[in-house]
Amino acid sequence: MKFSAVTLACLASGVYADLPTIVGVVTTAGQDIQAIDQTVNSFSGDPKAFGAASAQLISDLNAGKAKVDASTALTLSDTLGLQQPVTDLQAKGQTLADDLHKQKPAIQKAGLCAVVAKQLGDINSASQALISSVVAKVPSDAQAIATSLASGLTTVLNKAQDDFSTTNCVNSGGSSSPPAGGSSSSSASSSASTNAAATTTSGTVVVSTSTISPKTTGTGSPTVGTTAPPAITAGAAMIAPAGAFVMAIVALIV
Repeated sequence: MKFSAVTLACLASGVYADLPTIVGVVTTAGQDIQAIDQTVNSFSGDPKAFGAASAQLISDLNAGKAKVDASTALTLSDTLGLQQPVTDLQAKGQTLADDLHKQKPAIQKAGLCAVVAKQLGDINSASQALISSVVAKVPSDAQAIATSLASGLTTVLNKAQDDFSTTNCVNSGGSSSPPAGGSSSSSASSSASTNAAATTTSGTVVVSTSTISPKTTGTGSPTVGTTAPPAITAGAAMIAPAGAFVMAIVALIV
């Protein structure tokens, strides 16, 4: 088997291949998240399994960042290869966040709000550091696009961490529902004329109805109609940025 001088130099200096290295790091992180999720679903009051799985993810994220930092820069074509792994990682992160929320009453009863919040904070910090390293390997013209692609995962991590903040998670059998005004998932009542959108905990964005000015009929009686735009599901919200990512990268390549 023949090796080029560049390949041998990279091996000697510890420089890794670009895209396969990054995809491998993202894949490992996804597997670690699934391992944490298993401990969450089987949680019975003992935080040891959750703590060990979380520590493994944090360790792998830090090790992954070191590998990415030592890797060569990505090309625009390589950058396209990040779309699916990052989207898959976001989905696994969302599943973990949802399962943690379901187990919040049990976590509160066990007095572990601070423990879970600390682990989520450390995971979030390590994840953001890795994301920054990956984006730095993307061509400058596409870095804003790559950051946008990763923003979905960032949002998931931030919301999960907020769900177990001191405001939203209270020990000793506290309610699983956050205090009034304490969570972004809380819904506020609004009048029919409100135009702001509200996000539910299921991930569906519901756009409030807008009131149409009364129109006078031939009888002199005003009629009022409302229009209700369709809800945008979480799945569609995840697919849309991914499609835009591909189109933007292709445009840069062309």
